Amino acid sequence: MRAEAACLPRGLLQAWDRSGPQRTQGEPAHQLRRPAGLGLLGVDDAAPAADHFPLLTSGAVSERSHQGAASLSAPARTALIAAGVRAFPPRPPAPNGLPRTQQVSYYSSWSTRQGGRQVPSSHLGALNEFCWMDVKTHDVPGTTAFFSAVLGWRFAVDGSDWRRATKIFADGHQIGGVSDLSSPLYPPDTPAHIAYYLAVDDVEARTEAATAAGAHLVLAPFDAGDQGRIATLIDPVGAAFSLWQTHSSHRWSPSARAPQRMVLACPRPEQARHFYQDVLGTVPGCADFVPAHGAEEPEPRWELVVAVDDPDAVAARARGLGHGTPDGPDPVGEQRLTGPDGLTFRIRAAAS
Repeated sequence: MRAEAACLPRGLLQAWDRSGPQRTQGEPAHQLRRPAGLGLLGVDDAAPAADHFPLLTSGAVSERSHQGAASLSAPARTALIAAGVRAFPPRPPAPNGLPRTQQVSYYSSWSTRQGGRQVPSSHLGALNEFCWMDVKTHDVPGTTAFFSAVLGWRFAVDGSDWRRATKIFADGHQIGGVSDLSSPLYPPDTPAHIAYYLAVDDVEARTEAATAAGAHLVLAPFDAGDQGRIATLIDPVGAAFSLWQTHSSHRWSPSARAPQRMVLACPRPEQARHFYQDVLGTVPGCADFVPAHGAEEPEPRWELVVAVDDPDAVAARARGLGHGTPDGPDPVGEQRLTGPDGLTFRIRAAAS
């Protein structure tokens, strides 16, 4: 296709690129981003790393065999591929005697010290990361009962709030709120969804950058009482998100266990990834941009990944309540679950 690119319609090339190269390039980056985030690989950016990895392995085989014209023995091919793998930045050895339960923390902190640099570790709730959620549903009792039974979350009405807002707690930490879409505050046709908020330093500037990069503005920046300023947009691949300029006390705590990562599955993950980099000046370190997985591609939306002790038991509880896992486990073991009102989230096994 690329050899004949000059002779083909631009629309055809774009459709081929979306359905082929972007998908195949996005999945290796997704696979590398997880171990890199845990410090198991010394890479700062998984996307170019995914491009370089095959050049270090199969690329060397192609070069030495003159693109397959000359045969290479199996030991020679194995040696070339192994050399490429060894050239990939590995993790450092953990200090002698460090307990296994502390090794993930050690590797994660190591990943922020590449080249002698000290950089703050990324975590949900930090600046330029997703920091909050609001579950918007037409069925507040059914939704709260589902998440309580399936994930063990606790829900409580804030008596000090004039709105009588329902707040969500997990492991003793407040992680979000619940909004009733039957309230006259919302248009009657508002679909159920979970709104996710990105922590930003300047909501006006970031909103301007987002619209310049192709986002559709839904709600211009406005004051959210005494909790900062918010804007809501739809990114170029069709996923809604909000920008929130607020104090760190209103964001997810780094010690909260429930919010682990964010995932955006869409047909054009690299386009989405570049968009958020343009808006924030950096790629959110706790967000994964992945090709849509499953028999039917869902509408692009951000989804929270929740760490659980037994993913199969959690999925079974969801099925017992009449909901389920439409796609089954993805290639890295995450399961996507649906709840009342079509709300979706993902689960994965907690680190031991």
